[in-house]
Amino acid sequence: MEESIYLDANVFIFAAINEENIGKKAKAFLNSLLSRKTKIFTSTLTFDEFSYKVLKNRKREDALRVISAFFNIPYLTFLDVNSNMTWSAFELIKNYNLNPRDAIHAACAINNNIKIILSEDKDFDRVKELKRLSLGNVKW
Repeated sequence: MEESIYLDANVFIFAAINEENIGKKAKAFLNSLLSRKTKIFTSTLTFDEFSYKVLKNRKREDALRVISAFFNIPYLTFLDVNSNMTWSAFELIKNYNLNPRDAIHAACAINNNIKIILSEDKDFDRVKELKRLSLGNVKW
């Protein structure tokens, strides 16, 4: 069985609104998941980050279509952000000097025994419990 992977919000955001190289890599990665049965996870916080950026950068009708597609990504599981996650996030803020959103993403991964996070955010490199992969070095 393949290892689980946590996707940071920026992977979805780049795929939806960035037409440059990083956006193409994000789209290719997400499309590769359609032919695999890899368990991928993100938190409910990602919905907020992703939807906000898409609604801000695309026409409303197009944005709503993109958000709908986001909800239908195969093998994607949304992890709840609950009070345990927020307390864990606070510990990560103290220990690794993360911003709150990054700490919530890291806490969701760590508390669900997910050791790999795909993100372009280098702040996750400070979190010893996680291995960060970037879109430039992920091999699928």
